[in-house]
Order: sequence, then structure tokens, then C-alpha cells
Amino acid sequence: MRKRNQSKKTISKKISGLLPGTLVYTGEQTSNTVEIEAFVYHAEGFEEKSKLTFDELKPLIKNDASGCLWVNINGLYDTALIENIGKLLSINHLTLEDIVHVEQRAKLEIYPNYLFLVLNVLEMQKADSPPDSRQLATDQISFVLTKNCLVTFQDLSGDVFEAIRNHIRQGKGSIRSRKVDYLLYALMDCIIDNDFHLLQTIADNIDALEVDILSQPEKQNMTDLFQLKKQVIQIRKTIYPVREIVNEISRDDVFFMPDTKPFLRDLYDHCFRAIDHVELSRENLTALLELYMSQQNNKMNEIIKTLTIISTIFIPLTFIVGVYGMNFDVMPELRWANGYYVVWGIMLATALGLVFYFIKKKWL
Repeated sequence: MRKRNQSKKTISKKISGLLPGTLVYTGEQTSNTVEIEAFVYHAEGFEEKSKLTFDELKPLIKNDASGCLWVNINGLYDTALIENIGKLLSINHLTLEDIVHVEQRAKLEIYPNYLFLVLNVLEMQKADSPPDSRQLATDQISFVLTKNCLVTFQDLSGDVFEAIRNHIRQGKGSIRSRKVDYLLYALMDCIIDNDFHLLQTIADNIDALEVDILSQPEKQNMTDLFQLKKQVIQIRKTIYPVREIVNEISRDDVFFMPDTKPFLRDLYDHCFRAIDHVELSRENLTALLELYMSQQNNKMNEIIKTLTIISTIFIPLTFIVGVYGMNFDVMPELRWANGYYVVWGIMLATALGLVFYFIKKKWL
């Protein structure tokens, strides 16, 4: 996955003034090909097809009654292809419009012949990326669920579903023995698990930042702290709508079988746990900000303390020097042969006495 760089102003220019249902791709094209892959599976086996054309895809969708069909499409810039697939599945043009508008929040729409779902998948940027790009990359994934077919639309190649593909290939778990609604649950569970992984990574970064602040706070700590806070907010915006979506589809009796409902309730619990982790991370970051400010204040207090001690030591010395710097004609000490050394002795004794006093009071 790669981070999108297209500005919202550019996107709004693309779609402004168009009729509802007009298909305009609002993403940033990163490839010249649209990849279509499909899994046809049932309890006894599976068939995997890759690099399909639309003509090769049509018979698979028309014959989906022979088993469960999962079609994954990578690349949304070819709006003509998306429109043809929509006609094949009798998908509303408003749904197709939402599929190619790739900057959306999670949403759920239930139509008489299909269920439409939009989720966002987050990915942490690599550690060697420049500081100004150390944020979470987002990829929108759209799901269209019918009775025996699930179609996923992704703008960018690479996803978090490879484990599900391996389960289908190897016959692990119960995916192949269940209907396609269970597959949608499994894919959603992968997305939530990915969010858990990101939250754990952020939690580790928070712990490391706490150690740095306690040992030697620096200006870079504040930058890192606000970057982590930005990541947590981004995950929060992604997870919160999913909780409501899972709650809504768990009450659906058209596209979800009764034996899938317990898994949806478990997914709902996962969403709550993820939200708890998000809130805990936010609280930890707030506490870390307070710790940083406290450390900075302590450091400033130490500096002021040191300067105050130095000033306190020099106040009596300045007084002595000031007395003997007065221009009076009659000052007996000025005639003493050892007057200079006596004054120095008094000044050194005063300074050492003050230092000893500060040490005794444990101010030094």
C-alpha cells in the first residue's frame, strides 16, 4: 500500500457539477492494469483464477450457484470495467460511484439484491521513511455481497487478506464449508486484527518515547508525540464506524446466515476492545505530554536554581567590592600594606561559607 497524495481540492474539482451516479475515479492511478482474481470454493475443494478478463469473469458470476465465489479487483481507475461489473451484478449506479470515490469513511448500505460495505485499511509507513511522511497510509476496500458471491474492490495492490486466501487453498478453518457471508466476516476480522497490530506498534512506540523523555527529554520528543497522537486519531476514525456497521449487519437476516451471527457478535466485541485500546493510547499520550512538560519545567527549575545560587554567592562579594570602590579620601584600609590580600581572603571565605551552607541545606 502507498499513501495517497491527492488533495481534497483536486478531488472536489473532479466531481463537482456531475449528476449523481456518474462514475469518476478520484484516486491516484499507480498502475496501468486492473488485476482481477477469483476463488470458487465449496466443502470439497476450490479453484483459483488470476489475471482474469471481464469476459472470463462473466461465466463465473453467472454460475455462482455451483459454490461460493470471491472476486477481488485491484485497480479502480477503469470506470468502464467497474460499470460493466456493476451491470453484471445489478449494482446501483450510486454504489458504483461510491466504489470509485476512494476517500470515504466506512459505510453500510443494504439493497434488495446485495449488501454494500466500505471499510478503510491502514498500514504503517516504513521506519526508513522521512519524518514528514511517518503516518498511516489508507486504502479503501469496497465489498459487494450477494447470496453466493462476494466482490471486493481495492484501489491499491497488496492487502491484509493473504491469510484468508491460504485458508481457502489449504482448507483450514471452516471457510470452505460455510457460505460467502462467513467469508465477509473473515475479511472484516482481518481488518480489525490489522488495526490491533497497528495499535500494538503504537503502544510500543509510546513506551519507547516515555523512556526517552524520562532519561533525556529533547525537542524531537514533542514532534514524535504529536505524530503518534495523529496516528491514534486516524485509527480512531477508522474503527468507530466499524463498530456500528458490525452491530447493524448482525441484525440482518437476508444476507447473513444464523450460524454466522455468533461470529459477528465476536467481531463486535473485537471492535470494542480495539476502541478501548485506542482510548488507552490517547490517555497515555496525554499523560506523556504532561510528563514531557513536567520534565521541561524541572529542567528549567534546575537552571534557575543554579543561576540563583551563583547570584547569591556574588551578592556579598559585589557589596565588598562596591564598598572599597567608593572614592572617599579617608579610607584607612586603603593604606594597609596587606589590605588587598585581606579583602581577597574575606571574599573567598564568604564565598566558601555560602557554598558550605548550600551543601548543608542540600541545595547543591
